Amino acid sequence: MYFRKSLVVICLTSFLPISSYGQEEIGSGWYHAFELETGLRFNQEAQGLIEWDLDGWVGTDENKIRIKFKSEPNPSDKDEGEFVAMFSHNISTFWDVQVGLHLDTQPESLIYAVIGFEGLAPYFLETEAHVFISEQGDFNLTLKYEKDFPITNKLIAKPYIEANCFAQNIVEQDIGSGLSNAELGIQTRFEFSSAIALYADFKYDRKFGKTRLLANNNGEEENTVTATLGFKFLF
Repeated sequence: MYFRKSLVVICLTSFLPISSYGQEEIGSGWYHAFELETGLRFNQEAQGLIEWDLDGWVGTDENKIRIKFKSEPNPSDKDEGEFVAMFSHNISTFWDVQVGLHLDTQPESLIYAVIGFEGLAPYFLETEAHVFISEQGDFNLTLKYEKDFPITNKLIAKPYIEANCFAQNIVEQDIGSGLSNAELGIQTRFEFSSAIALYADFKYDRKFGKTRLLANNNGEEENTVTATLGFKFLF
């Protein structure tokens, strides 16, 4: 309970009013940058439901509080929500080491400890690598790569890939050990200004190994194609 309350407090304090757009100074050496995506999601299960994705930070060049919130529609149950609050410390020009807490609300509410890295890999690949340890002792690793490709001054394509690996079977979540799933997608956005953009996102999600077998046994799809159309706000 203490960890849950701590995570809520960190998340709430990050949303104190901050005027002006990204990486603006809000104190003596303090800055912020937040990115909010909201749009209509379409796939085999969710038709035209609204999803939210907030990602940002507040702090100094060396030390930041990193906040992430994601809500995905689920027509058959409650929406799936993820909350992440991490302390991020710069260890080199392009890399930060991070540690914090992750709250996952579905299929049951669970708290995870998080440790990992975020930065810019060779060829300007934006990279995230994090290990999650649940309050039940389960381990999993998440890797994500993405990169912007400008088509024009205002039109940008961003392909991305994300993979999830688990150290053990988690039967209650229909997850098997090893490589669980991978997402391959591309987001194309048109920037009306530095603070707002229209985006279209297409994503292919595939389950692997034991997770794929569990999905087949439960009559679930092992492959999912998702399209999202929405707006991105920077502040």
